[in-house]
Amino acid sequence: YKKTRDLRELLSQMDDYVVAPEEKAWLRSPLEAFSGRNPQELIVDGRIRDLIIEFSRLREGQPA
Repeated sequence: YKKTRDLRELLSQMDDYVVAPEEKAWLRSPLEAFSGRNPQELIVDGRIRDLIIEFSRLREGQPA
């Protein structure tokens, strides 16, 4: 249940921050906030919640 909930939340936040045609590229792009790891790697490792938290930080205007 938690993984499904987190995936739904991540997809919702992606809609707010990632342009639809660029979603695949974003999933493969290294993120500075995660030491150069990309979102796809984090999802595979079960770290969806970390991505959600990072989106929340962006929404609040905190630096990445």
